[in-house]
Amino acid sequence: MLFHWLAIRNSIPVKEVLFRRNILPSSQSNLCIWCLEDTETVNHLLLHCKWSFNVWAELFSWWNLNWVMPGSIEEFSFKWFFGMGIKASKFWKVIGPATIWAIWLARNDLFSMGSSLVVRF
Repeated sequence: MLFHWLAIRNSIPVKEVLFRRNILPSSQSNLCIWCLEDTETVNHLLLHCKWSFNVWAELFSWWNLNWVMPGSIEEFSFKWFFGMGIKASKFWKVIGPATIWAIWLARNDLFSMGSSLVVRF
């Protein structure tokens, strides 16, 4: 849950944050490591990138749910915990943050293999 809180606060070290803090050199690309189409922001990486969106779509299909992905991780979190229109069990409330964490770990695994690797859909 700590990671989820950091994501809501836009404090996880995605490329956009690292550039803003002058940690990454300006010569390095700020594009998403998966799609190479948009800046790697918290919202893009965890919710809107084609790769992560497919993860969410698969998760929702397991429970036969239709859901429009919110624009931000903060809005996502609020709707996940309070506005899904279903009685959310304790188990369900863990699935969202666990999926966010799994997406982050997959991104880090890809990053550690070399940012030249790109997964295309």
